[in-house]
Amino acid sequence: PNTFLEALKFEVPLISLNVNPDNLFDFNLGFFANSNKKALIKILNKCSNINDGEYEILKKNCKEYLNKFHQQKDFNNKLLDFISIN
Repeated sequence: PNTFLEALKFEVPLISLNVNPDNLFDFNLGFFANSNKKALIKILNKCSNINDGEYEILKKNCKEYLNKFHQQKDFNNKLLDFISIN
C-alpha cells in the first residue's frame, strides 16, 4: 500500500498485523505479525525497547529498498510506455 511507501520515504520502519505486500518484510524493513495478535504485542514491546543501532539498520534498509524498487523515474517511464501503447 501507498502508506508503506510513504513511511519508507521518511525512513520509518514498518509494523503490520495483516498486510505484507510484495513480501516487504523479507527486506528487514520492520516487523510483520502475520495476523497473530500475540506476535503484534511482542513486536510493539520490542519496538518500545529497540536500541539505536537496530533502529538505524531498519532506517537504512527502508531507504535502500525505496531507492532500489520505487524510483519516480521508473514509474514515469512505465506511464509513458502505457500511454504510447494506448
